[in-house]
Amino acid sequence: MDLLVIAEGIETAAEQDTLKTLGCDMMQGYFGSRPLFGDKLQAWFDDPTAPSA
Repeated sequence: MDLLVIAEGIETAAEQDTLKTLGCDMMQGYFGSRPLFGDKLQAWFDDPTAPSA
C-alpha cells in the first residue's frame, strides 16, 4: 500500500525497538519527550538529550 506509518504513545525503548523492527517510519510519545511549553521547545531542539523537566 506504500503508506507512511506513524506510531503514537511510545513510552519505552522496547516499544520503539519493536516498532522499528516492524518497519514503523516515525514515532512519538513520552519516550522521546514529555510535552513541552514553547519556551522549552527550542532548548529541546538544540539538545534533545538534555532533561526536559
